[in-house]
This record gives sequence, structure tokens and C-alpha cells, in this order.
Amino acid sequence: MKYTLSKLVFFTSIIILSNTVCSDEFVNAQVQNSSTFVTNWKVVNKSLTDLLNSGWRIVSQSAYRVATATSGGFGAIDEEVFTYTIVKDEKFITCLIVNPKREPAITRSGCRLLN
Repeated sequence: MKYTLSKLVFFTSIIILSNTVCSDEFVNAQVQNSSTFVTNWKVVNKSLTDLLNSGWRIVSQSAYRVATATSGGFGAIDEEVFTYTIVKDEKFITCLIVNPKREPAITRSGCRLLN
């Protein structure tokens, strides 16, 4: 199945946002909706740095500030979220970085294969 870049970016953003700001009930209702489809969501055991150094290229990047309510209901946790869609040989991976550290300039990324 061929994917267009705009569709991948849209669905990547929805998937990431649903994991960070939507309730489980909302996400489950969306998955059960007849207009949704099963998507591969396999963990990639390499960092974003390793993937880029091995020839993957960034085709999309987004940045978000997400306020998440605390478990006690008081205040909020403000998080900075960066998403990247990378491509190589018609394979697409989405990577997520939450609250990157500025000093030292080393942070962790999580990546998932979409197709």
C-alpha cells in the first residue's frame, strides 16, 4: 500500500497526540470506529540519531507544548514534544522526543515503524 506524506504526517500527529492528551475512552472509541484501520506500530530499537546516520531522512517535523493534568487534579505538567517522520526505501518511521534536555545536549527518542 502506498502512503502519501501528508496522510502519514496527519495520522502520525493524531496517534502521538492521542497518546499524550486524549483519554483512553476517546482513543478506544476512535479505534472501534469503522473508519479506522489497524496500523503497524512496531518498536524500532535504534535511536533517531542512529537512524539518521544510517541514511534515513527527515520528511516532517512538528513541535508541541502539551499540558497534562496531574493525578491529583491540581496544576499541570507542561511538556515539550517533538515528532519526526523519517523515510528510507519507502519505509516510514515516526520518532518522538519528550522534554529534550538542552545541557548536556543528549536526550532519548522513541521510534516506531509505520509500514
